[in-house]
Amino acid sequence: MLSDKAIQALRPDPERPGSKHHDRDGLYLWVARSGSKTWRKDYRWQGLRRTFTIGPYPAVRLADARKQALELNTWIKAGIDPRTQAPTQQRKQVESSSRPFVQIAQAWFEHHSASWSPRYCRDMREKLDHFVIPALGQLDIEAITRSDIETQLLAPILARGANEQARRCNDVTRRVIEHAVDLELRQDNPAVKARKVIAATRVTHYHRISWVELPDLLEVIDRFERQRLAERSSLIALRLMMLTLVRPSELREARWSEVDTEGRQWIIPAERMKTRVRHIVPLSSQARHLFDLQRPITGHTDLVFHTPNHRGSGELRVMSNGCLSMLLRRMGFQGRQTPHGFRGFGQTNCIEQLKIPRVVTEKQLAHADGNSVSRAYDWAEYLEERSDMLQRWADLLDQVAVAAGLAPVSELSAQLAGQPSALHAA
Repeated sequence: MLSDKAIQALRPDPERPGSKHHDRDGLYLWVARSGSKTWRKDYRWQGLRRTFTIGPYPAVRLADARKQALELNTWIKAGIDPRTQAPTQQRKQVESSSRPFVQIAQAWFEHHSASWSPRYCRDMREKLDHFVIPALGQLDIEAITRSDIETQLLAPILARGANEQARRCNDVTRRVIEHAVDLELRQDNPAVKARKVIAATRVTHYHRISWVELPDLLEVIDRFERQRLAERSSLIALRLMMLTLVRPSELREARWSEVDTEGRQWIIPAERMKTRVRHIVPLSSQARHLFDLQRPITGHTDLVFHTPNHRGSGELRVMSNGCLSMLLRRMGFQGRQTPHGFRGFGQTNCIEQLKIPRVVTEKQLAHADGNSVSRAYDWAEYLEERSDMLQRWADLLDQVAVAAGLAPVSELSAQLAGQPSALHAA
C-alpha cells in the first residue's frame, strides 16, 4: 500500500504518458509525465472498462481517497454507475476544502491532458506554471474578477508587447474557469470579457533591425565567433535563423532526420508546424555549410540543437526558448532584434533588395492564407522560386559581410574550429 512518504518520493517516467501506483480497493495514484499526481479507480460497467478520477494529490489526501474508493465500490455493488454521481462528488470534493485557482487548474489539467499530444500538454503546462498560476493561483476561484485577470495576468505580458502570449494565457484561464462553472462553483467566466483588453491593445511587431544596421549585427556575430564569447551551437543557430526564415521553435526542435543536406532541403513535419502543414525549407549552400558545422557537435543525437539536462539525469533537452534571445541581448541588440524578428527582416529585404514577389516570401514563411477556401485549393509550394530566393538572400548577406571586412559563411569553419562546446562535452 501507499503512504504519504512513498507518494512524495514518486517521480514521473519521461518515456511514458504516466504510471500507476496501486494502493487498495482498486485505488491507484496516476503520476503523469508532467509530474502531477491524481487519484483514480478503474472499474467495469456493463462489460466495459472505465476510469473514475477522484481528484489531485495532495488536495485529496490519501485517507480521503481511500474513503472515496470504498464508496465507489458500494455504488458499483448496488448497481450504480459512478459516472452518474461524478459531477456531484467532484463538486463536493472541491467544496470540502479551499478553492484556490491553482487547485481547479490542476483538476482541469488532469481531466483533459490524457487526450492531448505531448507537445500540447507541455505547452499548456508551461502556460499554467510560468504565467497563469503565479498570477492567479492563490485567488479564490469564486472571487476572481475581470480586473484580477487583466491587471495581474495580462498587463505584465502586454507591457512587453507579447500580445499573442497574453491571448493564449487568457484562453487557458478561460478554460480553467469554465471547468469551475461546470462544477457549479461559479456562474460566470470573467476571462471571456478580459480578452477584450488584448484586442484593444495596439499590435506591436517583433523587433528587427533596419537594413543599414545589418553590418553592425554581422560584425558583433563575427566578434563573438572569433573571441569565443558564446557557445558555437548558439551562433550557428542564430545564423540559420537569418538564412532560413523559419520560426524559432521550428529551428530549436529540428531533428537530424529532417535535414537532407545532399538533397538541399529540410522537411519540417506537420506536427511541428504552426499551420499543421508539412513545410519544405530549401537550403542554400551557406545553410548546408552551417548544418555541416553543427553535425560533429550533435550528430550523434536526434536533436540538431540541444542543451544538457542539469538535473543529473543526463537527458538532453531541446534548446531553450530564451537561448537565442539571451544571445542577442548579450550582443547589445535588446529591443532592436529578436529571433522571431529575423522572419520579418528577411521578408522585407527579400522584397525590397531582391525584388522577390510577396507570394513567394509568404510561402517561405509558411503563413496560412486567411481564406479557408483559398487554403483548400492552394497546393503550390513555389519550391524552385523559394530555393532561388534563399540562395540569393544568403549570397546578399555574404556580400554585406565581405563589404564590412568580415568572413562569409563559407569561411566560418576556421573561426569556429576548436571552440569549446558544452553540448559536445556533455
